Amino acid sequence: MITAYDLVNTIENKSLVIILRYISSIGCGLMIYAFTILIRIIKGYIRTKKSDLYLIFLSMIPILASTLYEISNSQLILIAANIIFFGVVLYNIIVLIINLDKINESMIKSGIKKLLIVSLIMFPIMVLDTLIEKLPVIGGYFPYGIFSIFIYYILFSGMSLFYIIKNFIILSNTPANSIKNVGITDVNSHSEQMEEIFKNFNITNREREVINLLIEGHSYKSIGDKLVISLPTVKTHIYNIYKKLGIKNKIELINILQNNIDIEK
Repeated sequence: MITAYDLVNTIENKSLVIILRYISSIGCGLMIYAFTILIRIIKGYIRTKKSDLYLIFLSMIPILASTLYEISNSQLILIAANIIFFGVVLYNIIVLIINLDKINESMIKSGIKKLLIVSLIMFPIMVLDTLIEKLPVIGGYFPYGIFSIFIYYILFSGMSLFYIIKNFIILSNTPANSIKNVGITDVNSHSEQMEEIFKNFNITNREREVINLLIEGHSYKSIGDKLVISLPTVKTHIYNIYKKLGIKNKIELINILQNNIDIEK
């Protein structure tokens, strides 16, 4: 027979489990958002409303999954959400490793390396965290898991904040991002090769101006201010440039102009 005390205890425990599950889900969503934004910056992707909405939706999946689980009590929903979360994190880690050598700014490269080390340590711990409450003996000590996802997010955010504070003076005097100095001198010294590329791929005069400012390290807003055009217009020009050249980001653009890489029209 269940006593009133047992009933209250059960209700309180269930409420605690629900709260902790949502806290974990929020941590997952924040990690997906923050990590993916970092990857976008490193790779120089153009932000659009569509891509931003997609990222927001992707970040909301863990929270939506928790809600659906409370309604349906289906473990498959949580399993699917875990697969998406770990898939996104693992993909971002791999992308960071692949693009690490493309970051010429030693200060930023050092910060990314530290983040990668933490990520590689935390990833298996987070995977274990999803299983730990089901493990015999150990699970009894951690009935609600070990909150590794939130710990990871706190470390991620803390390292970023520490890095910004520590290098504030340097960063505030740096007019562009990590790829600003990648081969700019070499690019400018190959004006004939650039001219040939512009001609072969029907790059307009306005697009040439955008390219010159882009490879000098100007932000989209700065390009708009210098050319007296709106931010959406700048994004449209850059989108058209990338589409014509068959590339996805500024690193690839600089590589093409610097090394005269053979690309198909």
